[in-house]
Amino acid sequence: MSFGIFHRILWLFLCANTLIVYLVTGSISDAVVTTMVGSLLLQLAYFGHVLFLLWRAHCARRARQTTGQFDGEGQPGDPRIAGTHGRTDGDPCFEDEDSR
Repeated sequence: MSFGIFHRILWLFLCANTLIVYLVTGSISDAVVTTMVGSLLLQLAYFGHVLFLLWRAHCARRARQTTGQFDGEGQPGDPRIAGTHGRTDGDPCFEDEDSR
């Protein structure tokens, strides 16, 4: 989701929350306090989600390192060696200047 869409949805949620609380309670101060609490809860949820994503990436990186797969280097099918399936022997792109 792009930031622009997220920003619009966030403002729509906060404005709708403020309007609904004001219509139910009739108090502007209750509406502002409730909107601030809702905003704080959204920020805490976002921060928690970022921490979860960081933890998951760390676990995946640690799992790759324990199995000996360091980011696919030297593995068959290395994406940086297109069309060679990881083998550089016989490919003119990988020959040294001295071997020509």
